[in-house]
Amino acid sequence: MQSISDIISTTLNEFIADVKYRHIQAGQRATGKSIASLEKTLEQRGVDYVGQVLGAAHIGTFETGRGPARKGTRGSAEQAEFVSGLAEWCKIRGFTSAGLSDEQYVRIANWLRWYLNKFGTRLYRNGGRKDIITPAMQTFADNLEKRLEQYYTEEIKNNFFNSNI
Repeated sequence: MQSISDIISTTLNEFIADVKYRHIQAGQRATGKSIASLEKTLEQRGVDYVGQVLGAAHIGTFETGRGPARKGTRGSAEQAEFVSGLAEWCKIRGFTSAGLSDEQYVRIANWLRWYLNKFGTRLYRNGGRKDIITPAMQTFADNLEKRLEQYYTEEIKNNFFNSNI
């Protein structure tokens, strides 16, 4: 019989795999860095178990999109990193059909940065979606509940029928 920590660990791994699959199926994957950042942690605190799924700060935008930036919320280092990521995204997605230099990709990325900071992504403007993280969370909760119920049912049966009272 699996231990509780094994059950939680397995279910967290399935959740991560489900989010990755749904993200790819939605056509959102470009570099793969976002979904590669997903990882689980599981620790025991006394008799309790605490499991978490950690990832890049923008994982929530898989469903919500990215809204316009608020004034003064990003420093120059963050903006430079954002532009660098956008330039890489443009190259991977074949954003333009002509062979462009790295400098030209950076110019396009700077324009995209301005546009996204001003208006947000199309997904955000269209109201988002609920088919990547939301159903994966529901499946995770259902699977964890079912597995823990089986574990405790088995545990009660074993303790009741195999006790030396």
